Amino acid sequence: MKINRECMLRYGDEDFDKDYINWGFDDVDEQIFIATQMLSIFERHGSDIIDIACGLSRYHKVWLQNGYNVTGIDLSETFIEQSKQSNRDFPNSNYFVQDINNINNNNQFDIATWIDPIEITAKPVRNIFQLLRSGGVFIYEMWNENYGKHKHRYTFNKTWSLENGIYKLIRHEYNNATSTIEHEETYINTNTDEVTIKYINSQTVSTHCTRELLIAAGFDRIEMTTWDGKPFDPIDDTTKRFLMIGHKD
Repeated sequence: MKINRECMLRYGDEDFDKDYINWGFDDVDEQIFIATQMLSIFERHGSDIIDIACGLSRYHKVWLQNGYNVTGIDLSETFIEQSKQSNRDFPNSNYFVQDINNINNNNQFDIATWIDPIEITAKPVRNIFQLLRSGGVFIYEMWNENYGKHKHRYTFNKTWSLENGIYKLIRHEYNNATSTIEHEETYINTNTDEVTIKYINSQTVSTHCTRELLIAAGFDRIEMTTWDGKPFDPIDDTTKRFLMIGHKD
């Protein structure tokens, strides 16, 4: 019997991206709510925004309608084409396929946003710092590590199914204590005598690590807030997500 293992996170692969549109994004209403809340933070700064890993950019309408110039970048051609189509009526929108690890447009933006990211490393943080004008801010959404520590590990959708000679088992688990997502799909093909295992295993980066990365990149001041700009308490706050804001003074 042949056993195959496939990583399920394949951003930039057209087939993967088209399927990801159906399951990989937050509800539109939630995205619009977050974007609206963030306007109170934007108003303290300039008008030129770059949104990293913008996805489908459905929430950009909120910012565009309020007069901001929005540039969205993403690795996925599929997502960028969808973004262009969704916001085609706004001349103050601009979208292109770009890896933040390789971008070098210096001092062009007042605000950089990265909403619902999986992880962050030193190189993109440094590139984002260089994208910003003096006085600019980098707004990075994070999961609150303390949010679910009182909860237990849970598992759902662990059921075998059979279709056209292929048995399928989905295991999806989230460990709130460690902020680790484990998703695994096992396919047993009785026609070809093959087993295929597709998996995701990802962990959010800690608050401390992210703060240090921003400081190392050159950001002078780090602020933690809720979506609407109110102070976030990393010890007692039970907000599910919060924003870490780096200021380039």
